Amino acid sequence: MKVTSEKLLLEMMDYGKKAFDKKLTKKAYEKLEFDKLNHSISLLLQWQKMIKHSFLLQFETMFFKDHLLLSDGLLEKYATFFNNCPEISELFTIDGNKIKFNPNLSDEEKQEIVDFIDQNHKIPFVRVKRK
Repeated sequence: MKVTSEKLLLEMMDYGKKAFDKKLTKKAYEKLEFDKLNHSISLLLQWQKMIKHSFLLQFETMFFKDHLLLSDGLLEKYATFFNNCPEISELFTIDGNKIKFNPNLSDEEKQEIVDFIDQNHKIPFVRVKRK
């Protein structure tokens, strides 16, 4: 995986955890509200985790092995994100209302991305107490 791609993924995985000192996603952050960008990043990372762990059959309304299906509202957010963070196009592309892996990536490179995200991204769980 390219160094820039790895740095971008690490920055995305760290998004929202620390004070904003990001470099690659800074322009997208300036164009989108924090919550919109955070939501967009979270969905991309969740999609990759679901590919790794084969949870896709349970969530086939949005997450598919070869793409992440976007509603019109999400498509607008992702278009802004991708237009303001060109490094992401090394990994993913928007094709109509879907996000897909960049078609120039080999199957091995795609798997490397999935594995990297799986190893380095922990999905936060929220514990709810019932009264």
